[in-house]
Amino acid sequence: MLKAARNLVAVLFVFTMAASAQKPDSATYISGADIKAQKTVAALRIVDTGKNYVGLGVQNRPKAEKGKAGNPLAHTNVTEVYIVTAGSATLATGGTLTGGKTFPAGPDGNYKDNGEGIGPGLTGTVAQPTQVRQIVPGDVIIIPAGVPHWFTEVQEPLTYMVVRVDPAKVITLK
Repeated sequence: MLKAARNLVAVLFVFTMAASAQKPDSATYISGADIKAQKTVAALRIVDTGKNYVGLGVQNRPKAEKGKAGNPLAHTNVTEVYIVTAGSATLATGGTLTGGKTFPAGPDGNYKDNGEGIGPGLTGTVAQPTQVRQIVPGDVIIIPAGVPHWFTEVQEPLTYMVVRVDPAKVITLK
């Protein structure tokens, strides 16, 4: 429980820092080792998200060979935070999305991926990602709205919590 609380506080801290940056072009990565090294929470801030929808879910991805794990996508309004709890994968982020096609909305008007509300966005190709990184349990990744991201390989079945921050309030909350 303490470990999960520490991870959440670290996510909120980094989210606060990332929110102040201008026009991000990649994800923010926090290693599990960095989170474990955090000895105090006194200096961390908690952000009031009263003007946002915030969704929390758990995503499971099966093992997938290199190049077969997923396609680049970028959410128009939604920032995502991944907290890896099991498995390992290679995550690519950033770069320029080309040939973008809009996510189709479901019958309820919500944009979905694997049944989860993810908000509007585009999918396409990225020739050169800004970062390609191995992710493992304990890692936290913050992906700002508009930043392309995708898994290039899932070495072991991957489980991660997803926090979605939606200032446009377009995802359907349960």
